[in-house]
Amino acid sequence: MDRIDAQQELAFIRKVIQDSRRVAVDNGVDYIVWGVLVSLGMFATIGLELLRVTGAAYLLLWIAVMGGGWVFSLVRHLRERSTERVRTMAGAILNALWLACGIVIMILIFIGGPMLRQSPSPAIAAVLGIGFLVSGVLLDFVYFKVSAACWWAGSAAMFYLESPWARPVHPRLHADMLLFAVMMILFQVVPGIILYRRWRNEVAGG
Repeated sequence: MDRIDAQQELAFIRKVIQDSRRVAVDNGVDYIVWGVLVSLGMFATIGLELLRVTGAAYLLLWIAVMGGGWVFSLVRHLRERSTERVRTMAGAILNALWLACGIVIMILIFIGGPMLRQSPSPAIAAVLGIGFLVSGVLLDFVYFKVSAACWWAGSAAMFYLESPWARPVHPRLHADMLLFAVMMILFQVVPGIILYRRWRNEVAGG
């Protein structure tokens, strides 16, 4: 009986992994679009800081960045449902994972950062590390596993850069934001492109 249960569990795990390949292409596009949007938002924030811009410009900027990302994801989700694509367990897990990470990041950006008067970048980087590790395991994608480790190392570095012990490069330049923007390109956009091409080729060959 135990042997049968073990075989059923193994078959279920294999099905989840196989299902994950069907949704990986879509998720690769999501990583690319979100990564580009957030990195541009970070560079724009740094520019506003250097130009000594004050007021609601920062809030409006990030409402546009995050709003654009959520609209893109929502439109993609509705298009997938309208075309009646096969719904998979892996797809449901990935959607729930990144929805949870996205909600936490929104809280950090619009509530945690302003209330504590600190950059939320270090905490956001730590959250991204969780998302990439789980995604990497589920998709069996080594680049995401490496990205997770890099995001956690980057989070530690950002916490240091925001600490009283770090020497600022420029009085109005948040070095943690610059690091975050570069990491977003290297450890989200680039792996997203690799993932997209990898599974697109596999689907075309299969």
